[in-house]
Amino acid sequence: MNVISLGYTCYVKWLIQDSNFKKNTDIFDWINSFEFNKNIKSLDNKFDIFENIVKSPINVDLKSSNVYYNTLYSFRLPHETDLSESKQKYARRYERFINYKNSNEKFVFIRQINIGRYDVPSEKLESNYNDEMYEKIISYLPAQSIILLITHKKLSLDDKKNISDKFILLDNSISPEHIAHGDYLSYKNDIIKYYNELFKYINNNFNKIDINIMKELIKNEKIGINT
Repeated sequence: MNVISLGYTCYVKWLIQDSNFKKNTDIFDWINSFEFNKNIKSLDNKFDIFENIVKSPINVDLKSSNVYYNTLYSFRLPHETDLSESKQKYARRYERFINYKNSNEKFVFIRQINIGRYDVPSEKLESNYNDEMYEKIISYLPAQSIILLITHKKLSLDDKKNISDKFILLDNSISPEHIAHGDYLSYKNDIIKYYNELFKYINNNFNKIDINIMKELIKNEKIGINT
């Protein structure tokens, strides 16, 4: 089984790297993608992300000379130093991503919902995770694909109604960023273990998964966060 990030932070990829599953680099791994519908738009346009690129206008980046931002897709690129080299690198990653569609293997795609970061607002659930967006993204993915949406927030019933039930929503979940920094860094190995247990469960029950079991495996309370 392959586990692949659909953004929105790099921490999703960090977590996957530390897991027992796929390690190749993909197109959404090392960028901030603040609106999921723009991820899809970038795929519609063959991932031409270097054609509308400027120095990042985000507050946290104003003193940096090499953090870039795509104005069409609202992508923040914090890890690129040589844009010519990066363009070639992302072209290879795009081809790899697109070619997954031809695979008969099992795939889990993980999207961390943007609930606000830096001076960028939360994404609107109703315009990013509706049925139309699901059908658009799934058209790019292999036949055996599951899309997980994770967020550390406990969403209200009204919020959940704005998300297509074709996605698998795991709210109140341990945020991947806790393996990189912050007050819960001491739980890093436990967090990796919990996500490995989640991925193993999905792999073993791919066509008959129980969302309640999945939520239990990575719930915030397992590292002492009570929401």
